[in-house]
Amino acid sequence: MTQKTLSHLDSSALNYQSVRFYNPDRTPTDKAARKSENRKALISKNARYAFQTFTGRGGLHGLKWQNFPNFAKYTGAKRDFEMGQFFTPDEVCRTVIEMLEIEQEKTVADICSGKGSFFNYLKGCRLYGVEKDFDAWKISKRAFPEAQIQNVDMRQMRSIPACDYIVGNPPFSLHLPYVNHPLGTNNKVVSQDFHLYKCWQCLKDGGFVGLVVPHFRGRLANEKTHRFFLENFRTVAIIILPSGTFPALGKGLKTKILIAQKKSNINQSGISIFKTIFQNRSQVLNEWRNSSQYLEYNEMKQDFD
Repeated sequence: MTQKTLSHLDSSALNYQSVRFYNPDRTPTDKAARKSENRKALISKNARYAFQTFTGRGGLHGLKWQNFPNFAKYTGAKRDFEMGQFFTPDEVCRTVIEMLEIEQEKTVADICSGKGSFFNYLKGCRLYGVEKDFDAWKISKRAFPEAQIQNVDMRQMRSIPACDYIVGNPPFSLHLPYVNHPLGTNNKVVSQDFHLYKCWQCLKDGGFVGLVVPHFRGRLANEKTHRFFLENFRTVAIIILPSGTFPALGKGLKTKILIAQKKSNINQSGISIFKTIFQNRSQVLNEWRNSSQYLEYNEMKQDFD
């Protein structure tokens, strides 16, 4: 196989060249301004304006920890309001889609789809989404009417067709009530662990995930989840994101892009992993498409097809 550089790509084969809505990542820092723009987006009949303007509820809780008996109660109330909703920056969404190079006619899902940021770079695919927050769901349905998006919690999602790809950015570190979940403890399961398990259930054997997940010293935080991942997925690429990728979460939370393949059998061997630190989209794509792992990824896709 001939190795490609970014300048030699056949753009006709890559549907991400057709961006639906230019999304400039222009989130206002002032909370009052964000609330005002969110209200305008929800009543606007202009899908482009609504998609570009709506920034969700992350960071808009308006709570003060001094008004709670302890800090744990405060963080609990904050999580209940925000529901882990922090939309993925446009550059990160686009990087994930461009690394995966998803072909038209493929079945693609985002199980925590927000306002549909990842869908913005997918054309001609069969799109499925799940979004709990009604406002975000409303914006996504207006922006991507062809997508089948359920307005439910991912724990109650209805079945969808087996997927070729699953992309997304699940809520982080929410302890969700769930009796006897395989990755849970004491009838609760961490949100990103539940999401990973649901990806495994919904993917075809040999299908791929492109996810934004917490980065815990190069592994998954939960030992049970870590073992499950190693048994059922092959890591293709890890891209460490800057500490300020999600400003409302603060600079202490480390995140990464994880690209992996669902194993077609549990004894399937691993491959060498592409690793880099995100500086910008062009840098990541140039490094990726000039790597040996990119050639391996394309061979994996050919075997999958």
